[in-house]
Amino acid sequence: MAIRDILVPLLVERFKDCGLQLGTPPDPIAVFPAAHPEVGDVRVSEGNAGGANVAVGDVARDHFFNPYEEERETSEAAEGIARNVVRFLEELFADRLLMWRSTDGRTRGWRERGDAGHSAPLVVDDRAYYTYIWSRPLGIWQATPTVLARGRILDNREYEIMVQRVNDDGPGRLQGMERDQARRLVADYEREAKASGNTEADR
Repeated sequence: MAIRDILVPLLVERFKDCGLQLGTPPDPIAVFPAAHPEVGDVRVSEGNAGGANVAVGDVARDHFFNPYEEERETSEAAEGIARNVVRFLEELFADRLLMWRSTDGRTRGWRERGDAGHSAPLVVDDRAYYTYIWSRPLGIWQATPTVLARGRILDNREYEIMVQRVNDDGPGRLQGMERDQARRLVADYEREAKASGNTEADR
């Protein structure tokens, strides 16, 4: 059974009050109008090998598929893909997904926010990122200014970014008080990591 045939009844049942617009081939399976113009519409389309593509404006996109070769393009695979798409949309419309797009347009992604309401992209670079939830944009996020303003490195991902910035001697390098503060934060994190037995940050 085609993913469209399974998804349409589920989308109608779960999201009929969300402005759902159904399409016929070759149009998208479904379109949900934007809650905020800077975020954009949600488009659910048929993907390759029986999968489904979900795009949120120009902000985020993902491909949902069945990873098991022996189940590809079976009704069981399509049902699993459909459940994953529905769960993604449920989390999206509840503002429980954080989406991001780099200001240079090179990278984008999304993560679940959970009860903590995470506002930091899961990235390992110091690019500036536009961040969004479904209902609105959240502003621009960048690792180094965020960490320096907080005065503490929270995890190994932030640690790796800050180490790169401290060691960067290129034209965009940190200078003066910012570089000194970054060095202190890196040293503090290494000291705490060593005391707790976290060898990943033990240089």
